[in-house]
Amino acid sequence: MRPIVAELQKIPPLIHSFLAPQTAWGIWLRNNIFAFVCWTGFVDFAQKYFSAAFAETDKTGLPDYFGDVQ
Repeated sequence: MRPIVAELQKIPPLIHSFLAPQTAWGIWLRNNIFAFVCWTGFVDFAQKYFSAAFAETDKTGLPDYFGDVQ
């Protein structure tokens, strides 16, 4: 399981610097971007129209150890 867990735990580049900025200006900018996104309702729009694009359930291809045990 370790290779699968390691792959799923990888964090994309620049996420650390965006979510945890090191300056007051960076924190202000991040907070205002999130506030704007919430205020515009873009999150609801994105969930409604783009969620199916990320709905792949068998991305890791785990082995079937038990078969079809009922």
